[in-house]
Amino acid sequence: MGNDLVALHLPFPPSVNGLFAGKARRYPSPAYKRWRGLAGWELEAQRPPRLRHRVDIAIALTPPDKRRRDADNHCKALLDLLVAHRVIDDDADDCVRTVTIGWAAAGSEPGARITITPAGG
Repeated sequence: MGNDLVALHLPFPPSVNGLFAGKARRYPSPAYKRWRGLAGWELEAQRPPRLRHRVDIAIALTPPDKRRRDADNHCKALLDLLVAHRVIDDDADDCVRTVTIGWAAAGSEPGARITITPAGG
Protein backbone atom coordinates (compact mmCIF):
# COMPACT_ATOMS: atom_id res chain seq x y z
CA MET A 1 0.00 0.00 0.00
CA GLY A 2 2.96 2.34 0.05
CA ASN A 3 2.73 5.13 2.60
CA ASP A 4 0.56 4.24 5.56
CA LEU A 5 -0.19 7.83 6.52
CA VAL A 6 -0.91 11.03 4.62
CA ALA A 7 -0.93 14.25 6.65
CA LEU A 8 -2.14 17.51 5.08
CA HIS A 9 -2.81 21.05 6.26
CA LEU A 10 -5.34 23.19 4.38
CA PRO A 11 -6.97 26.58 4.88
CA PHE A 12 -10.02 26.61 7.13
CA PRO A 13 -12.93 25.45 4.93
CA PRO A 14 -16.19 27.33 4.46
CA SER A 15 -19.37 26.03 6.04
CA VAL A 16 -21.61 23.86 3.89
CA ASN A 17 -24.22 26.62 4.39
CA GLY A 18 -22.13 28.97 2.25
CA LEU A 19 -20.87 26.64 -0.49
CA PHE A 20 -23.61 27.26 -3.01
CA ALA A 21 -25.68 30.21 -4.17
CA GLY A 22 -28.80 30.43 -6.31
CA LYS A 23 -32.32 29.14 -5.77
CA ALA A 24 -33.47 27.65 -9.08
CA ARG A 25 -29.95 26.73 -10.21
CA ARG A 26 -27.32 26.16 -7.57
CA TYR A 27 -23.77 27.20 -8.34
CA PRO A 28 -20.61 27.56 -6.24
CA SER A 29 -20.56 30.77 -4.24
CA PRO A 30 -17.73 33.27 -4.84
CA ALA A 31 -16.30 32.55 -1.36
CA TYR A 32 -16.30 28.79 -2.06
CA LYS A 33 -14.58 29.34 -5.42
CA ARG A 34 -11.88 31.44 -3.72
CA TRP A 35 -11.34 28.80 -1.03
CA ARG A 36 -11.18 25.95 -3.60
CA GLY A 37 -8.53 27.86 -5.55
CA LEU A 38 -6.37 28.63 -2.51
CA ALA A 39 -6.85 25.22 -0.90
CA GLY A 40 -6.17 23.48 -4.22
CA TRP A 41 -2.81 25.24 -4.57
CA GLU A 42 -1.88 24.42 -0.99
CA LEU A 43 -2.92 20.79 -1.44
CA GLU A 44 -0.88 20.39 -4.64
CA ALA A 45 2.16 22.00 -2.99
CA GLN A 46 2.09 19.21 -0.38
CA ARG A 47 2.26 16.60 -3.18
CA PRO A 48 -0.08 14.01 -1.67
CA PRO A 49 -0.10 10.54 -3.21
CA ARG A 50 -3.13 9.16 -5.02
CA LEU A 51 -4.76 6.66 -2.68
CA ARG A 52 -6.42 3.76 -4.48
CA HIS A 53 -7.52 1.84 -1.37
CA ARG A 54 -10.22 2.35 1.26
CA VAL A 55 -9.25 4.97 3.80
CA ASP A 56 -10.11 6.44 7.16
CA ILE A 57 -9.99 10.24 7.36
CA ALA A 58 -9.50 12.30 10.51
CA ILE A 59 -10.00 16.07 10.38
CA ALA A 60 -8.90 18.48 13.12
CA LEU A 61 -10.17 22.03 12.63
CA THR A 62 -8.74 25.26 14.01
CA PRO A 63 -11.02 28.20 13.21
CA PRO A 64 -9.57 31.61 12.34
CA ASP A 65 -11.69 33.35 15.00
CA LYS A 66 -13.80 32.62 18.09
CA ARG A 67 -17.24 32.40 16.43
CA ARG A 68 -19.34 29.34 17.28
CA ARG A 69 -19.38 26.72 14.53
CA ASP A 70 -20.56 23.18 13.86
CA ALA A 71 -17.59 20.99 12.94
CA ASP A 72 -19.63 18.78 10.62
CA ASN A 73 -20.54 21.76 8.42
CA HIS A 74 -16.91 22.00 7.27
CA CYS A 75 -16.40 18.41 6.16
CA LYS A 76 -17.98 18.51 2.67
CA ALA A 77 -15.66 21.13 1.19
CA LEU A 78 -12.58 19.21 2.39
CA LEU A 79 -13.70 15.81 1.10
CA ASP A 80 -14.81 17.27 -2.24
CA LEU A 81 -11.39 18.92 -2.60
CA LEU A 82 -9.61 15.59 -1.98
CA VAL A 83 -11.75 14.00 -4.71
CA ALA A 84 -11.32 16.89 -7.16
CA HIS A 85 -7.53 16.69 -6.80
CA ARG A 86 -7.61 12.89 -7.07
CA VAL A 87 -6.09 12.20 -3.66
CA ILE A 88 -9.00 9.79 -3.14
CA ASP A 89 -11.17 8.32 -5.90
CA ASP A 90 -14.47 9.23 -4.25
CA ASP A 91 -15.90 10.08 -0.85
CA ALA A 92 -18.56 7.36 -1.07
CA ASP A 93 -18.59 4.41 1.33
CA ASP A 94 -16.63 2.13 -0.99
CA CYS A 95 -13.62 4.51 -0.79
CA VAL A 96 -13.93 6.23 2.60
CA ARG A 97 -14.75 3.94 5.52
CA THR A 98 -14.80 6.52 8.31
CA VAL A 99 -14.57 10.28 8.71
CA THR A 100 -13.95 11.80 12.11
CA ILE A 101 -14.02 15.54 12.59
CA GLY A 102 -13.40 17.71 15.59
CA TRP A 103 -11.58 20.72 16.95
CA ALA A 104 -7.79 20.87 17.27
CA ALA A 105 -6.06 21.84 20.48
CA ALA A 106 -5.96 25.53 21.32
CA GLY A 107 -2.99 27.33 19.82
CA SER A 108 -2.91 25.28 16.62
CA GLU A 109 -2.43 27.08 13.32
CA PRO A 110 -5.81 28.05 11.79
CA GLY A 111 -6.97 25.63 9.13
CA ALA A 112 -7.73 21.95 8.76
CA ARG A 113 -5.30 19.15 9.59
CA ILE A 114 -6.27 16.05 7.61
CA THR A 115 -4.85 12.63 8.36
CA ILE A 116 -5.59 9.82 5.93
CA THR A 117 -4.76 6.21 6.79
CA PRO A 118 -5.59 2.86 5.19
CA ALA A 119 -8.99 1.65 6.40
CA GLY A 120 -8.77 -0.87 9.19
CA GLY A 121 -10.79 -4.07 9.13
